[in-house]
Amino acid sequence: CYSSVHNYPLHIIVDDVYADCQIHKDKFFRRHCTIEKFLADNLRPNDWLLVMDADIAVINPNFLLEKYFDSRFDITLFDRFFNWEVAALSYLVRNSETGRRFVRDFASWEFKLPNVKGHGTDNGALHPYLMELLAPGQSRIKTVSKRSVFLTTLMYFKVCYEI
Repeated sequence: CYSSVHNYPLHIIVDDVYADCQIHKDKFFRRHCTIEKFLADNLRPNDWLLVMDADIAVINPNFLLEKYFDSRFDITLFDRFFNWEVAALSYLVRNSETGRRFVRDFASWEFKLPNVKGHGTDNGALHPYLMELLAPGQSRIKTVSKRSVFLTTLMYFKVCYEI
C-alpha cells in the first residue's frame, strides 16, 4: 500500500535469479548478492532502493523515503530500536559503484565468518565489516570479532563497535 500511495515502484526480489549468487549457502548473504546484481541490472544510475525484509512494516506512511536520501552517502543503515545495534535487514542503497560495492563486499563476509553456530549470519558480520571499512587495521577488534561465536560474546563485540 505504501509504495502504491506514494507512487514508488515495488520490487519483490527472489534470491534464486542470479547464478553468481548461488555460491552463497546462507540465504541472508545470498540476498545481499542478489541486491547488488538487481541494482546493476534493473535501476538507473543513482536511483535508490529501500531493501526490506518481508516482516518489516511502514509505521508512519506520511513520511516519504526522500527524507532519508542523502546525496553525501551511498548507503544508509538503520539501528534497531530495542538494542541500538546496526541491523542488516533493511537499508537504503544508491545504485552507484560505491553502493553496489558495499553490498557485494558485505555478501562476501559469509566466507569470513567463524565456522561455528551463533555467529549471527549477516547481522553478526555487519559490525566487523563496518569496522573493517571505518577503522582498517584494528587487530584487537578483529580478535574480539573472531571470538564472538555466541550471542552474548557477539553483543560484546557490537558494544565495542558502537564505542
